[in-house]
Formats: sequence, C-alpha cells, structure tokens
Amino acid sequence: MFYLSRIEHTLRVPPDILRLPLAEAIKVELEKLFLDKVVSNLGLCVSVYDIRSIEGGFIFPSEGAATYTVVFTVIMFRPFVGEIIGAKLKESDANGLRLSLGFFDDIYVPVNLLPQPSRPEPDPRKRGRVTWIWDYNGEDFIIDWQDEIRFQVRSVNYPPVPIEQLNESKPFAPMVITVSSSMNRHLIWDHWILMVQAPFHGGLMQNKLSRKKEKKKGFRKTSSRAQKKPSSPEMASSFTTPKLTTSTTLLFSKNLSFSLSSPFLSLPVNLTSLARARSRSIFLNDHHHHRQRRGFITASAESENGAEIGRKYDFDLFTIGAGSGGVRASRFAANFGASVAVCELPFATISSDTTGGVGGTCVLRGCVPKKLLVYASKYSHEFEESHGFGWSYDNEPKHDWSTLMANKNAELHRLTGIYKNVLKNSGVTLIEGRGKIVDPHTVDVDGKIYSAKNILISVGGRPFIPEIPGSEYAIDSDAALDLPSKPEKIAIVGGGYIALEFAGIFNGLNSEVHVFIRQKKVLRGFDEEVRDFLGEQMSVRGIEFHTEESPQAITKSADGTLSLKTSKGTIEGFSHVMFATGRRPNTKVCILFNLLEVPGGISRFMKLLFVKA
Repeated sequence: MFYLSRIEHTLRVPPDILRLPLAEAIKVELEKLFLDKVVSNLGLCVSVYDIRSIEGGFIFPSEGAATYTVVFTVIMFRPFVGEIIGAKLKESDANGLRLSLGFFDDIYVPVNLLPQPSRPEPDPRKRGRVTWIWDYNGEDFIIDWQDEIRFQVRSVNYPPVPIEQLNESKPFAPMVITVSSSMNRHLIWDHWILMVQAPFHGGLMQNKLSRKKEKKKGFRKTSSRAQKKPSSPEMASSFTTPKLTTSTTLLFSKNLSFSLSSPFLSLPVNLTSLARARSRSIFLNDHHHHRQRRGFITASAESENGAEIGRKYDFDLFTIGAGSGGVRASRFAANFGASVAVCELPFATISSDTTGGVGGTCVLRGCVPKKLLVYASKYSHEFEESHGFGWSYDNEPKHDWSTLMANKNAELHRLTGIYKNVLKNSGVTLIEGRGKIVDPHTVDVDGKIYSAKNILISVGGRPFIPEIPGSEYAIDSDAALDLPSKPEKIAIVGGGYIALEFAGIFNGLNSEVHVFIRQKKVLRGFDEEVRDFLGEQMSVRGIEFHTEESPQAITKSADGTLSLKTSKGTIEGFSHVMFATGRRPNTKVCILFNLLEVPGGISRFMKLLFVKA
C-alpha cells in the first residue's frame, strides 16, 4: 500500500545549486536525502510529491550553507499484513524465473527459491525457451505464462541498521517484508522475504557496485516520469523522529479489482505528480536459508487517483449522497472548476432504502425538524409559568398536532428546495436515484451508468434499533418526527442526548413519558454535575426515569397498546415505544454492492472517500 506523508525537515542547501530557483534547489537536495531510501517505521520513499512551505534561509556561524525549514510531502511504499501482491511470469531460464508485478517492474526468483523439486525443460512452443516444472507429489505442474503468482505479506519490520550511520542520515534503515506465495492452483510455496534496502550513508558505494554486477547479468532497470499535479489530500495520522515530523495518509490502490479476492496493487497517479519514479533495488531472500539474489523494481505512474491516462469521464467528481457533507463538497468542487454530479434518493420525511432527499439527516430528519418540535413544546411550560406573572386565560390552551406536522413538513420542503438551488447555481448536476459503485470510476444510478474521475461517498447514517422480540413495533427518531398523532404515553429507550431531547419534546406536548436507561444516570460521558442536574430537572417536569433496565421484548395487546418488558419487569399501556440507541452508516443498505463481496473491500477502497455528514 502507498502512503502520502508530510514531513517537516531542517535542510542545508549548498551554495553551488542556488543558481537554480530556490524551490527547485531544495527539491534536488530532498531527493538526494530521501528518494529511494527507507524511513524507519514509514516505508520506502517512492518520490518527493510536493513542497508545501519554505522558511528560514539563515547562514549560521561556521557554516557555508543556508539552512531552511521545509515542509514537503513524499510518497511512501509500505504494504500491510495480509495484503496480496500479484505477479505474472515474464520469462524463465536456467537461472530461475523473472516476474512482472503490479508496481514492481521486475523481480527475479532464483533456482534455490523455486518450489522443490523443480526442473527446467526446453519448451517447444516457445522456441526452446526454458520452462520450469514442479514435481508435486509425483504430479508435474508447469509454471507457464498464464500462471499468476501471489505474494501475501506476512510481516513488515525494520531491522537494526547493520552499519554505523552518521547522525544526519537517521532515521533511514532497511525494511524487510516477509511474504508467502501461491500459484493459481492454490499450492503454497515457501516463505520469502522482500527486503527493500535503503542506500543509507556508508552503503552507497556497495549499492552501486551491486547494480553494476546485475547489469552484466542482464537484469533490466526502468524508470518513469510524471508531470506536476495538485497538492496532496488532508493528512490522517502522525509519526515523529528526532529529525522529522511527518503526517501520513493511506491511499487506495489503482488496480483494486472488486471481482477478485486478491487484487493487484499499483501506485496511484496523483501521488507521482511532482517527482521521478526512480528504480529501487530489492532483495528476494529465502526465509530459511537467507540466500540473496538482486533484482530491480520500479513504481509506475498512472494518472490522478489511479485513473487511466487519456480516459474521458462524464464527470470529474461524482458524489453519492446529497446531505450536508455531499452538498458542500460538490458545491466547493464545482466552484473550483470541476464538473460534478451528485445523486440522491427521492424526498421523504422518513428515510428508507428507496427514499431520502437533498439536505440529508440534519435538514430533513435531524436538527431542523427536531428544533421545530422543541420550539412547539416549550409553550406549554411558558403558559403554565405565565400565571405567576399575572397572565390568565379564559380557556385552557390547546395544541393541534396536525397543524404542527403540516407546517414542519412545509418548512422541510422549502429547505430542500433551497439546497437544490444551491447545487444548480453552482453548476452541479443533480441525479435522483440510488447510487451503486460498479468500479473505482463507475456509478450505477437505477440502471443508468455514469463515469467519474473521482467518486465521493457521503451517504450518512440512519437510526439503529436492536434486534429484540417485537422490535417491529418500535419507532426510531425518523418516525418520531413524523407521527400522525401525538403519543399519549411513550417509552423512550436510551439515555443519550437524542433520547432526552425527544423526552423533553413529548413532555412539553403533554405526553406521558418514560425513559429507560441501562446506566444509573443519563448522558454517560458528560460532566457529572450536568448529569445530576438534568436528571433532577426532567424528573421535576414529570418525566419518569427507569434506570439500570435493559429492554428485552415488546408485545402488542388486542387494543393496540404496547408493553415493554425489561430486565426488571414489564410496563403496559404505551401508545409508542421509541428507540434512541445510536446510528449506523448507510453504506450497506444504500451502496457498495460489489465491495461487500471483497474481503476488506470497504476498508481498502474507502479510506479517503467517506464524508461524515
């Protein structure tokens, strides 16, 4: 897997290269220092991606070079345990096999690392070229050109540096990747080690001599170049050494095939933007005998985000989900000149597999409608408290539930219309329907296919109701915001802020409210004084709390009322039982029908693509 790492480094730039523009001179020095080297615990530096900032330029006493503090990003290669790297046989001779890998250009498998016993024989179909035959339990298996050899990463570690390094060369070190391999016949080979060697200070001459020897043996070295691309995505995690401060982002692989359980890997293009993708040397070691054979590898540039060079797409960005995150991301991308489309399900106040609406959870079934109900519920308390200030009423104030629901829904329609206009005015194409990912650049919306250079997943979440007997009689927060009539007596399961907001709403609208929580107090994780005070004040208002009780079943009687059985007993006579027990992402029910079949598919492909509304 490839990572994009942001590094802050103090760098001395010799005066002889300051004839170049400053950024170019610094890039030359950075490539000398980092390119083709392994940074301990980060991986192999594939290329210097871009320079984010340059500060300083001081010449300190006794030094003849200017010192700068540089923030830049580099592309690192470090596979994760369990990752599959696929290879195809390119050629073979009496010395062994030559394999072509997804992002490694060449790698040699010497005779001693072939599955034993194996023997070479001339292949009449290939003009006498050598073909290796593996004798497996008395049966011959030909290792031919159609065979796929897969390397599965077993471990990645950074052994102690074998020679003393200069202080300025740290934290460079070797990286050892232990792998096992198998052919498409599912026959497992021995454990191997791929060791990416850092040409750290003191080892450069040895590395050059090794390459010269390999060239005489016919090993080929290749390289690729790429053009400058935009700056990197937002960083995700951090790593610090005495010399470096880095932030790292995990990137998905370009050739991730959703029809295969063992996808090939290759370098995403938007990462090779600024730099040369130079060749690096690796060792292929027998895990047991530690014999070495040198080959060459090259990271190949593709295009931005792994897209194929020259391919035409319908859109630069296709967003699945038009909630708060999806609308904002689409609008901003369009304002910066990208061609953008966003798909969303038809409008409904209650979300489902077939309904949604532009605006998402907050606008349609979260913040906005809930606050409207909060405002409606507070008047009953104000009417009651107004008597102490001299107010009197000839008749008791009455509340009409249907009027509240109608006006609430009218406001939601108004707001979703505003969001649609925002997208339209920004030049974003709005497509109504359910989006499904076909491959990394294709989306199916209700049978119509769209292609995009980038796909953004912004599908939000929905309420979660635990599986207990009778859970089909329960409602969630979506339904609670759109009830046809006011609850007369409602049980609310949950002790978080959503449960308490609804308890306050229905209490203010004169419903009998019971709250069931598993803890002794509400709002776990909040300040203790806040928890105590809120519980007391809500109890004073008439809300009844049932603490340390877990729901076990819901039953419905002949008259339509509901009974809630808990770990402490059963309470009857509820018109509604509501669960406010958390939310779950919509990914499984809304999209990703292909990725769900791939082991680790969502986690591999979606690291950078999810937007949480």
